[in-house]
Amino acid sequence: MAFEVVAPDPVSGSLVEFARVKRGSLIAGTVATVPFTIYEDTDHIEFRVLPTVGADVSINSIELRAASRKHDNSTDVPVWVLVTGTVRDELAVASKLRFLADLKSNGTIAQVVLSTWTGEYDGYPELKELIAANKFEIVQSPEPDLVCLGHFIHQMTALDNGLSRCPDDSFVLKTRTDKSGEAEGFHEYKVEQFLKRRDFAHVCKSTIHPQNFKIGLRSPYWEHSATGPSLCMWHDQTYFGYKTDLQRLVNFNVMSFDLFHSTPEQAFFGQPLLNKSLAFRSYFRAVDQYDILLHVTWNHSKSSDHKIEEFSSRLVQNKLFRDALLAERLYMAGCFFNLDTNQDLSLDLTFRGHDLMSYNETGSDLEEILRGRDPAADYRIETAELQALFLHFFGIGSRNTPSDTSQSPYLTTTLPKKIYNLKR
Repeated sequence: MAFEVVAPDPVSGSLVEFARVKRGSLIAGTVATVPFTIYEDTDHIEFRVLPTVGADVSINSIELRAASRKHDNSTDVPVWVLVTGTVRDELAVASKLRFLADLKSNGTIAQVVLSTWTGEYDGYPELKELIAANKFEIVQSPEPDLVCLGHFIHQMTALDNGLSRCPDDSFVLKTRTDKSGEAEGFHEYKVEQFLKRRDFAHVCKSTIHPQNFKIGLRSPYWEHSATGPSLCMWHDQTYFGYKTDLQRLVNFNVMSFDLFHSTPEQAFFGQPLLNKSLAFRSYFRAVDQYDILLHVTWNHSKSSDHKIEEFSSRLVQNKLFRDALLAERLYMAGCFFNLDTNQDLSLDLTFRGHDLMSYNETGSDLEEILRGRDPAADYRIETAELQALFLHFFGIGSRNTPSDTSQSPYLTTTLPKKIYNLKR
């Protein structure tokens, strides 16, 4: 991928391109009278400016940004499509493959990778013919012995193995065999329009998670957290991102998945915050995450509007939940964009009509909230209050893991071949 070094023009003040650089290179040059060097390794790109006397351009105003934002579909940045999952509906899969074949033939995408289990397509000769005729790549992996809720390990394995086949310097549209076209809401014409615009390199400047570019999520999915207390519960049927950025989210931490009673979506999208934010970790420890989904978020229609509003009003007054939610909102706005509109996400500081910052009695800034408070305090009082709140309104509380895991409905050992069989 090409990158451009841009800085304000000394006369007009508008951003102009002074140099163009390629990834994988060590380059030195001059922007106006300010020398610069660019270093890159496999994990990040570092932009260093060496000050000189009498520089015409402010050092802080120079930036490195993706040059692909100003190019049409002739850009040198390839787009690959990764399709994961098994064949549940042969006609739906065939329709998706034909659509992707059209995109490949007209140059909108470079290649399609199907990541599935060994022998998955053997019983579908027409699908195999489609794959061969269009020279799609197929990654067949042994099906994991580890069985988790939502097939967590299966999803991560298919994703990881599929991404490994895509070039490092590529954007990847991730989709699934069992969620196709209009049934998913991301219609084929929207996919084609989005990819042909070639304006999807939203540079990520957030310090929460090391990413080159923001990841595109579909709006109905990330908006889910705006109404319920299930944080980072962003559905993963379709998303879009730079290959190496997506790889950083791959998470095989089964014990963390079990500890927090989380979902595959939370394990995938939420791991950076579990590593970064004390408030986010404490919230996940305080209340059983799967119970929240079962009894609060997914079942709002079973509760009266009055009950939900009373619960929300009480919930937002709890500092632990509020700080965890603010951390999620900072992460969301800093690292993701709206795939439906191709727009960056604004920082939303409200929760069901409540202004989150109006409860910020300590005057802490957002970065302090993201880091959390003194680890010695560990939100102990707020945790007890939060657990009592969920127990009172919905009869759910903290995760209590039996010392004998064979008695746990979540973590059990079954067949000798399997390590864990995580069921609920």
